[in-house]
Amino acid sequence: MLEDFTWFAPDCKTLVIQGRSGSGKTTLLRLLAGLELPDGGSITVPGRASFLFQENRLLPWYTVRRSIEILGIGAREAGEWLARVGLADDSDRKPDELSGGMRRRAALARALAFPAPMLLLDEPFKELDEETKARMIELASEQAGVRERIVVVTHDAEEAAALGGCVVQFDGPPLRRGQ
Repeated sequence: MLEDFTWFAPDCKTLVIQGRSGSGKTTLLRLLAGLELPDGGSITVPGRASFLFQENRLLPWYTVRRSIEILGIGAREAGEWLARVGLADDSDRKPDELSGGMRRRAALARALAFPAPMLLLDEPFKELDEETKARMIELASEQAGVRERIVVVTHDAEEAAALGGCVVQFDGPPLRRGQ
């Protein structure tokens, strides 16, 4: 929940929002994506957004490759994204056949594959071991060269530092004017 809230994002390609649960981080992402509308005021964003939710939201009846293809992505490109997250050999598997970390990487591949000016990532590296997390942080960081804006929500200070860009601390709960 955000109440009586005004905020201007720093002018940087990668914005990392760090804070406790309940401080309004996910609500802000949902507002940026247009999934929630403000009761008043306005939100200005650079266009469509690709959103990686906290939940993987993979379609259980599709293979992970098909879950990317339905975004209008060709089979070859979908396969390339799955290879980039280390799932090339698992592209024809359904989500329930994958471990939690593999499902997270498949969801990340889908978000990265969708061509939108803004990339919104909500706790994108949860369920990943340290080595895999480092590779996925590097992959997400590369998006700063092709997106107008990347907004990442995390609780983890080390993830925030590794992503680079501007780090904004949200305190709460919930955010209110003056915080």
